[in-house]
Amino acid sequence: MESVVKEYKLTYRPTKREAKTIKDAASAVEEFKNIFDPDTLNLFESFYVVYLNNANRVKGYLRISDGGMSTTMADPKLILMGALDSLATAMIISHNHPSGNPTPSQEDKKLTQRIKMAGQLLGVNLIDHVILSDERYYSFAENGIL
Repeated sequence: MESVVKEYKLTYRPTKREAKTIKDAASAVEEFKNIFDPDTLNLFESFYVVYLNNANRVKGYLRISDGGMSTTMADPKLILMGALDSLATAMIISHNHPSGNPTPSQEDKKLTQRIKMAGQLLGVNLIDHVILSDERYYSFAENGIL
């Protein structure tokens, strides 16, 4: 059986949204609220990444996964792939908790540290991990975890 080599091609799809500067957790939450589908915020977990330049200006975002009511997959390789493809120098990750309780689980904390360490190896700073619920949020940066 013959194996083949694939050519990978990065594509960009422009949006009508203005590229904003992320100054703090509140502005990150505002950005993610514009990205997450409000109709599914309380239905199932989704995981997104916002990629930033040196001035913390949004370069783009990537949906990493949609999952079930209490979990979703977030592969650090996919997260960093988007960072490298967009030449980002920083990123903010986010997922939602449909339960309405944005408190991070031990798995959330472990995943955050894995992504942070992977990013450091490639020169991509993980600025924050924001967990959204319909009315509240939890910021790892605000709570001293990042």
